[in-house]
Amino acid sequence: MHNLKPVRLNELKLEATFLLKDLKNNSRQTSETLSRFKVIPSLFNKADTLITQGKHVKLKHAYQVLALERGFKNWSDLKHFVVEKDCLYRPHLVPYVHSWFKQYQSAMEYHQKHGGYLLAFWGDIIVCGEEYIKGLELDVCQAEWQAVAYDWVRPMDQMAWQVLSEKAKSNYLKL
Repeated sequence: MHNLKPVRLNELKLEATFLLKDLKNNSRQTSETLSRFKVIPSLFNKADTLITQGKHVKLKHAYQVLALERGFKNWSDLKHFVVEKDCLYRPHLVPYVHSWFKQYQSAMEYHQKHGGYLLAFWGDIIVCGEEYIKGLELDVCQAEWQAVAYDWVRPMDQMAWQVLSEKAKSNYLKL
């Protein structure tokens, strides 16, 4: 089971880059960094000097280390999980959040009373307005929003939600 706190995909990519640099720079952290890379079966039996010289270690290995440390089988699974959980979150759009919730029921009641869009990321549920949706570049999908009843968490129409989800993930990956 994974133990992952909210994180941006770009932060993970940057962390992997620094992890690889730490290994190759022979810094005082190299032995600790080396042990982190040794969790990868293909590197486990390699001589430490071969690993630290970088002949057998690539950025893909750093991604793998981060995935394994967080309880995922591989980078692809970690990346997919983060994109799913984080594709609707933009720090610069937070001022456009009307209200923030931990429970769906409370969010849904607020949404029914005040309108807007009900979204989720990580363990949070928000109700926001059109400004947030425009910032996500999902305002072009008005027919889909209407079909899901403006509710990302429990959409009325799964096909429409799938269109929104794919667009949101695609936009997120362009960041």
